[in-house]
Amino acid sequence: MRAYITRALSVLTLPVAFASASCGSDDKNDNNLGATSQPLSCSANVCTVPAGEITTDMTWTADNTYVLKGKVFIGKGTPETAAVLTIEAGTKILGESSSKAYLAILPYSKIMARGTAQKPIIFTSDAATRDRGDWGGLIISGNAPVNCGGSATTCQGEGDTGAYGGTDPTDNSGVLEYVRVEFAGNQVNPTDELNGIAFQGVGSGTTVSHVQVHKAKDDGIEFFGGTVNVDHVLLTGIGDDCFDWTYGWQGTARYVLAQQYGDDSDNGIEADNNGDAHDVSPRSNPTIENITFIGSPDSDKSDIGLLLRAGTAGKISKAIVAHFNDACVDIDDAATFTLAGGTDGTPTNTLTVKDSIFWCPTPGKAVKDADDDPWKVSDFMMGLGNTEADPQIAKPFDLAAPDFSASAAEAAGKGGMADGDWYTGWAAFPTN
Repeated sequence: MRAYITRALSVLTLPVAFASASCGSDDKNDNNLGATSQPLSCSANVCTVPAGEITTDMTWTADNTYVLKGKVFIGKGTPETAAVLTIEAGTKILGESSSKAYLAILPYSKIMARGTAQKPIIFTSDAATRDRGDWGGLIISGNAPVNCGGSATTCQGEGDTGAYGGTDPTDNSGVLEYVRVEFAGNQVNPTDELNGIAFQGVGSGTTVSHVQVHKAKDDGIEFFGGTVNVDHVLLTGIGDDCFDWTYGWQGTARYVLAQQYGDDSDNGIEADNNGDAHDVSPRSNPTIENITFIGSPDSDKSDIGLLLRAGTAGKISKAIVAHFNDACVDIDDAATFTLAGGTDGTPTNTLTVKDSIFWCPTPGKAVKDADDDPWKVSDFMMGLGNTEADPQIAKPFDLAAPDFSASAAEAAGKGGMADGDWYTGWAAFPTN
């Protein structure tokens, strides 16, 4: 999100529930549909998933390809209509580009997508020549706390995906492991854009590990409140911000890599509490450790590495932030300054960036200072154990076969690859 957006979306109106669908004699109904007939038609190992609601448990198997035809919802957002979608390792799911399809897991329902390094689960576009924004992407909604201002305990989801949020910080929306999401994130309207993956009020009972978002049109991953924790996340060629949070996200993120492309991008992290009410609770307050965010130095679209604003709290440490054109770090808005350094720049330990390496865009310009800042951000940041130095990332600008290793930093426990090479073998970097 490039600017604060008030998302006053209409109340979700879903299509009528699916009718049962029959399949031809060559279909694999026993594997895919279970004892109860489900709304799929399958032929020659291709299954069509029509727009609408799925309210009974279903398994998608690796011997078929699944084509999403429009907006597909798992459940209706109530306990009585909850369903579990299980996706086998190695399964491919195509979002129909003509209908800007998406897959939305609604509150109380679950997605159980357990891929492996040898057999990742792939969500991608059905277009012959794929591009950013071909389809809507993956939306997961849960019942964990959010802040939408006032006394509201729920928010309305992007792309008419309904209400999300609640009072259960340990809510469980399922599993994403070894999953790729490619060419997603279409624009619904000028103030409503879908992301590669949106986590809307998702709770800490959910497992998210080894996930790549590649060439999303809007943000790669965005957290709308919730408490979900993620690890081993790769974001490549994102068209807007790589990694966003707002509405009170209080989870953790560890081992995150982001590589911007020169044709389209914005910030590495864009961090908000709430753009309309900076001090509303529960306040965004994540813990971010071991990340490597790489801008595109030859593009004016590659803006700020870490943009911290709108009253977000949080603890960021062991980061490598390099090659962004405007700055590696910037703080905006009075509430955010207060959380970071009070009125005079004395650290409060409520918003911190520590033990990190900055290299943007030229020496002496790692941290952005503005004339109206209450205190000097560069002095503040460089007094927290951060250094300005070239991290010597091996192949930061190679788009086909990047190497994000930075051996000296990793030896000191910094950066997104301090846990070793965790993305080779299951991640991919297709042009189209």
